[in-house]
Amino acid sequence: MHHDARCHYAEVNGEDLLYLGRPVSPRQFTLMVAGPGRNAWRELWVRLNGEKNWVRASKLRSDLEQRATPASPAEVMAVAARGMSAALHTTLALMEHASHEAAKIPERRLPKHRRLEDYMIDDCKAD
Repeated sequence: MHHDARCHYAEVNGEDLLYLGRPVSPRQFTLMVAGPGRNAWRELWVRLNGEKNWVRASKLRSDLEQRATPASPAEVMAVAARGMSAALHTTLALMEHASHEAAKIPERRLPKHRRLEDYMIDDCKAD
């Protein structure tokens, strides 16, 4: 990045962008160098391995978007079918759980298992 008549360099190491030895995002890099109000896509220049020229990040981005091929109708339908299949499996599992819960017989308290409070209510009714 060029700012205040100086060039500032960051390096990509694995999946990290390192500036002054610290991992940063492209946005953080522009903030550290030039402060707020900068767009990292427009401000940063990138030199890929094996290339000798620098290219603006926004140019690389637009080239990548143009090369992206739209999915074929068959691929779109396959993705939709996988999504519907997953939704169906989830629905069936929920229905099975709801059916199991509904089949449970509620506990009934028999007189020998009644709590003391239950007898007190009966005693109050007699008064």
